[in-house]
Amino acid sequence: MRSSESLNVTWQQPTFLLPLFNLCVLLASTESLAMAISVALLMLVVSVYSSALLLLLTRLTGPTPNMMVWLIFAGTFTAIQEMLLHAWFYTFFKQMGLFLPMIMVSTLLLVRQEMQQHLTSLHLAISRALLMSAGYALAAVVLGASRELVGHGSLFTQASDLWGNWARALELQFFQPDMGFLLAKLAPGAFIALGLGVALYNWLELKLHKRGKTVSP
Repeated sequence: MRSSESLNVTWQQPTFLLPLFNLCVLLASTESLAMAISVALLMLVVSVYSSALLLLLTRLTGPTPNMMVWLIFAGTFTAIQEMLLHAWFYTFFKQMGLFLPMIMVSTLLLVRQEMQQHLTSLHLAISRALLMSAGYALAAVVLGASRELVGHGSLFTQASDLWGNWARALELQFFQPDMGFLLAKLAPGAFIALGLGVALYNWLELKLHKRGKTVSP
């Protein structure tokens, strides 16, 4: 009985998976600025729509939906999004590959965690979804822009392949790709760039904290 209860708690609160899912998606989708923006927009759409639908689901099934109901909801929502992207944005769908369902699953896990915090207002749920997406979008855009600029010497490379011919005017080339830093294009470069970004953020936060202590009486 105790083992089944502990297993039930683990499945109801899979928060230990969230950092792993989000880190994998963040590092895999930030090779270029255009890809990072595309993934950020996808997470925005998925988080807003899933927040609204999951809130309606909780009103039908109670404050804590059955795990099987939530799995059916997550699988159905993920399949629908994949079919829509396959039909309208095939290049993006092909480049993301396995990471596409990981994006949606990680977003749905975050949304479900928010639902467990007793969000009963649709306006509040959508606001929280927008805040979560904005934080991820900021990290993805900064990481994608820095990796592409150092590794390719460009910004918005192949944006026309992802967004259409109108985005060709956004493509900027600052120096030849063979003059770039190869490590920035690879997965280890993503880890290094993420580590440098976290270190810079912590340094700025510590500096602002010290300045706040100095100014305050």
